[in-house]
Amino acid sequence: MKTLISLMLIAASAFAQDTKKDKPPLPPGPIIKPLPELAAWAIIFKDPGVVKGENADDQQKDAAKPEGSPAKAPRFIVITKSGKTYREVETDADGQKTERWKVDGTEVSIAPDGKTSITDGVAAEDFDELKWISAANYVNVANVDGQPCFVFQDKIHVPDVVGDLDATAGISTATQLPVYCIIGGSPQIYKFGKQSVPLTVPEIVQQALANRKQVIGNLMKRP
Repeated sequence: MKTLISLMLIAASAFAQDTKKDKPPLPPGPIIKPLPELAAWAIIFKDPGVVKGENADDQQKDAAKPEGSPAKAPRFIVITKSGKTYREVETDADGQKTERWKVDGTEVSIAPDGKTSITDGVAAEDFDELKWISAANYVNVANVDGQPCFVFQDKIHVPDVVGDLDATAGISTATQLPVYCIIGGSPQIYKFGKQSVPLTVPEIVQQALANRKQVIGNLMKRP
């Protein structure tokens, strides 16, 4: 994976120099191929041993580790969808899991300790983090780990971050699905699997959604 990330960074810089050269045309229709009703994929966010601690405390912990101690596993998210219902299971570097369900514009999050929280007005769509990709910021085609990719570059706004961040993404020319994305210098890699069984929303999520609906209903009845 270290080699893949190096190739991603090379691809990001190689085409930043000149975007006016002749480049292969984009295919007609959507740049990213819409996923089927049942789909599954994973986003891997960092490479163990390549990305070190991101703040002073983490860097001190890294420095204190004995030589040869194993690196932490990368943070990753496994996403499954069934129509407009999405389930995300995020596993952090310590193995703690947070589960999120997006149903009818509402997100129910289940923390590692089992506590739930709910958020309204959440977009439920494939690759929401890549909505910035367009024909206007298409740069060229680059080979990344043997895969020809349409490369896109831009500066984007990320919620809760001050200022715009540099963003680069590679979309496979063969499948028109994401291969990698680098936002603010942090790489994420996409892997795709198969989902053959529709999702069943668990009872804890159904109850949280029912409670939310009741609260909103009570508010609407107030004069």
